[in-house]
Amino acid sequence: MNKDDKRLIDADALLGELDKFANPMPNKSGYDFLCGVATIITEIENAPAVDAVEVVHGKWISADYKPHIYRKCSKCGQRITVGKESNYCPNCGAKMDGGNEDA
Repeated sequence: MNKDDKRLIDADALLGELDKFANPMPNKSGYDFLCGVATIITEIENAPAVDAVEVVHGKWISADYKPHIYRKCSKCGQRITVGKESNYCPNCGAKMDGGNEDA
């Protein structure tokens, strides 16, 4: 895996696997601690990924379309009547928190 690749893991599944190795078994060389660390690294690398998408951020932009006044989504342009804005765009799902710069 490339170091720049992001992945989300199921923390509960990982903790369940790590719990099995909390007290590593003695080995022939006596490096119990190192074996435990190697096991932890392996378990993290093999932890199942969760199904998720990256959050898209946007903001409501004032737009005047006569005879009504609207706001529009900075990501997809979806128009919405002033006063009906929500925290998410109903069209593209962008989180309306000011854009990616503010996230």
